[in-house]
Amino acid sequence: MQIRSIGSPLRRNFISIVRLVKPEDQIANLIAFGTGVIFALSGPWLEIRLFAGVLTCISILMATNALNQYAEVDLDRLNKPHRPLVSGAMTKNGALSIVIGLYILAVIASLVVGGAFQYLALASISLGILYSAKPVILKKRFLLSNASIAIYYGALNFLLGWSIFQPLSFAPWHIVIFLTLFDFFANISKDYGDMVGDGSNDIRTLPVVLGRATAIKFQFSGLFSMFLFIGMLGTISFYFPFILAPLGVGVSALSYRWIRRGNDSMGYGGMIMLYMAVRLSLVLSLVGFLGY
Repeated sequence: MQIRSIGSPLRRNFISIVRLVKPEDQIANLIAFGTGVIFALSGPWLEIRLFAGVLTCISILMATNALNQYAEVDLDRLNKPHRPLVSGAMTKNGALSIVIGLYILAVIASLVVGGAFQYLALASISLGILYSAKPVILKKRFLLSNASIAIYYGALNFLLGWSIFQPLSFAPWHIVIFLTLFDFFANISKDYGDMVGDGSNDIRTLPVVLGRATAIKFQFSGLFSMFLFIGMLGTISFYFPFILAPLGVGVSALSYRWIRRGNDSMGYGGMIMLYMAVRLSLVLSLVGFLGY
């Protein structure tokens, strides 16, 4: 009985930390980071800089997730009441300590890599803080909320992976631009399910400002256009348009159907899957281009 009484609080604390930092987000995060690594590789990859880079990438996202919950306790009472700070499973001081510790770990790990990587890591940390923390709170600002997410997930994640092995001057910027534009339209899906809470807290997301129907038209017009004109990335490889164009149009159509019917979680899940599929398609195209 004594072991159980000790184990239960430890287990509850562990579960609260997991819910705070959301490790499930790391799957898409590492696939995006890994895409940049794979595109940059030209020699041996098993070295300390890569492990330090992975640690940096993981720590930044966990800290940013935790900071977002720390800053949005009042909003989460409406949108996500199960979160640990709302339910009382964790204190705000405890959450802030985790945020600071993870950001410090990310900075130290980025210094091991050095070069442009450390500055990209600082840019990612700064963007995460500006997204959630006062006085800026990018999340509340029309279009800037979606743009900041797109810059982090679309551009910075890829460039963090790339810069471990190659200089930024050699980066495939057409790919970076495509990923950023795609992520801008895709991440609008996360806002439909939070419209009630966002509207009452002056968070000016696209669905709140334009209305749900107009936001849906705007989002999926952008996505369909990008995938229908995917030939602009034909310089990656001959195979790329044939892998991604039908996949992008198909998954976008399913997400559109789900969101139009009010199934926002399925629509957002479809966009997360497509986010990962886009990166994997890029890798497959690179393999075809190199003739492996």
